[in-house]
Amino acid sequence: MIKATKLSELDIFLKNNEVKAFIDNINTISRGKKHKKLSTLLGVNIDSNKIISVKLYFEIYRLFLKSEIIKFLPTSEDFFRYQLYWNKSIDSSLCFGIKKINNEIIRYFHIKLDPCFNKKFTKDFTPKFLKQSFNDNNHIGISYEYGKKQTKIKRYYYLKDDKSINDFFVNYNINPDNLIDLDHIEYTEFDTESKYILVKKFNANKQHIYKEVKTAVQENNCIDLIKKELNLDPCFYGKYNDAAITSVYFSLTRTGLALPDYNINII
Repeated sequence: MIKATKLSELDIFLKNNEVKAFIDNINTISRGKKHKKLSTLLGVNIDSNKIISVKLYFEIYRLFLKSEIIKFLPTSEDFFRYQLYWNKSIDSSLCFGIKKINNEIIRYFHIKLDPCFNKKFTKDFTPKFLKQSFNDNNHIGISYEYGKKQTKIKRYYYLKDDKSINDFFVNYNINPDNLIDLDHIEYTEFDTESKYILVKKFNANKQHIYKEVKTAVQENNCIDLIKKELNLDPCFYGKYNDAAITSVYFSLTRTGLALPDYNINII
């Protein structure tokens, strides 16, 4: 079991029976064509030197039937509305996740959408808080998060071209050293908030990412404790618009995660 007090939220998350059932269901399905970009991520939000929320995120590369969705979501209507527009390119996936925040377990899906969706629904997806224009050649995405009392909708904007990325770094005052091994920027808007994630390339330099993440979380030792307790290395990070909360992601893509003390085995 995880012993570090600062990781208590992670310990509670991994002990949760709903989380365990979600993982078991993921392990029983086909995740589609496997290739080096197939990802499983553990994410934590850190604020004031402690973890405030935890999530698991699974990429899947195939279409779903209605009978399968009930394993992961409380309703299928929203998912199938957008699965029609799933961008089936090699670097795009359907994603299912589960998170714990404010003592609540939330299930969600996230779909990267085909460019044709941009042309049909661009008006609905115009960013409200982005400090620059959004290039229509960049892709967009949608996420629905299902809590007990409400559903939160998040809109995603993927910045991949050099100009959009360079402009973003200037507008958000990000250290240009963080451009090293950068694949794209994932920018998200929801309610009155926004967030960005600096997504690194699959084969990015681990030592550079570690230094980058430690700087972002202001030398917070939660990162070192997760490394010690779970033997996981950070793969990239993100920031919320108020800059107080940092999201850090750990890849389980190559290793999976076997935690016999929790009766968990992510494959």
